[in-house]
Amino acid sequence: MSVWLVTWEASKASLRPPKRVAAVLDGRTSGEQVRRIVEAIYAYHTYSEAELVAFAARGRNPYRATLGDVGGVPYDGLVTCGQDPFLTARLVDDLTTDPNGVVTWTERLPPEPRALIDWPDP
Repeated sequence: MSVWLVTWEASKASLRPPKRVAAVLDGRTSGEQVRRIVEAIYAYHTYSEAELVAFAARGRNPYRATLGDVGGVPYDGLVTCGQDPFLTARLVDDLTTDPNGVVTWTERLPPEPRALIDWPDP
């Protein structure tokens, strides 16, 4: 089962919210849709009420989510948003929980960057 897993990440464990998993989204959701959802989740959890109003009414967003890249090539299987702590959304496989509620998954590797083809001169 492939899904988008959205988690809180931080440079220090003490900065990470107690609930690491922020969302699980259908794996068929496009990277652009996930980018927008991740921005909204980040805003909801970190912005003041005034910032939320500005975000909703005027599109003001100091922490825009960005799609990842692999070797300088855009990759829509990874989305990040925010400062420390920040959100990371990525496509994962085999998402499960055990009886104690521990969540596990298999990270999906991004595609290998394609090497430039060195065409011979005519």
